[in-house]
Amino acid sequence: MAFIDKIFGKQQAPPPEHAIFIYLNTVDLDESIYRSCDTVTLDGLLTKALGAHGIVEGTETRATETVLFLYGTDSEKMLSLINPVLNSYPLCKGAKVILRAGPSGSPERTITV
Repeated sequence: MAFIDKIFGKQQAPPPEHAIFIYLNTVDLDESIYRSCDTVTLDGLLTKALGAHGIVEGTETRATETVLFLYGTDSEKMLSLINPVLNSYPLCKGAKVILRAGPSGSPERTITV
């Protein structure tokens, strides 16, 4: 399909290069939070909050944390959209959030929820 788009001059949107990485604590929160909350629900809430401004690309589970990977064209805009979720969903308590303003290697900013 990309070949046909090139022939007929259809412009493709630039790939999303900004990113947000959310590091969830998977060992130190109250056990009731782990029983009542999950990353599938969080993924859905973040996806809804982002709308057309970004995507939740996936998650990676590690020994003491789970990382969610969000990508879009403006990390600050994405953060403003997901902030209500981060501040209200119990699983996000104490999460480390890294904003990257551009492709890999670009400046990053870290906040804690």
